[in-house]
Amino acid sequence: MNETLPDRNWLYRNKIWLFSMLLLLSVLFFSLPKSFTTGVTHMAIGYLDTKLVDSAISIANRNERVKNILGTLKPMDKLTLLEGYISYSKNLDSVFMALTIKGAKGKGKLDIYAFKNNKEWEYERLTVRLKEPKFKKESIPIHGALVGNKKQLQDLE
Repeated sequence: MNETLPDRNWLYRNKIWLFSMLLLLSVLFFSLPKSFTTGVTHMAIGYLDTKLVDSAISIANRNERVKNILGTLKPMDKLTLLEGYISYSKNLDSVFMALTIKGAKGKGKLDIYAFKNNKEWEYERLTVRLKEPKFKKESIPIHGALVGNKKQLQDLE
């Protein structure tokens, strides 16, 4: 007699491989440093909170020195956040960001120090850093960067 065995499902046939891969992935995940997972979390939060960055760019656009050197700054695109550095405090009520900004005449970095007050972001300090060309390397502090006043934010929009 020639009997054929019934086909077994995919999970049953590959259970050894599946178990091995799950074990390997879990070991890799738990061996990652805590800073890696924290960094990914901070990047996701910054990616979702676009008003913080857009308002900072609007404030920087009002600075005459920035306008003369870089031109009018372009709005931030989503990929720029992935290139930058974002660090939130433990309870997510303060943030430091270092992001690339681009204007019609050149590019630089925008450093944002902000804290949350009554669910609104207030800028403690904004600085535009220029790196290129090397002989023009400088930092431009944005005066009047404290935007605790809601009227100032509304004027920007």
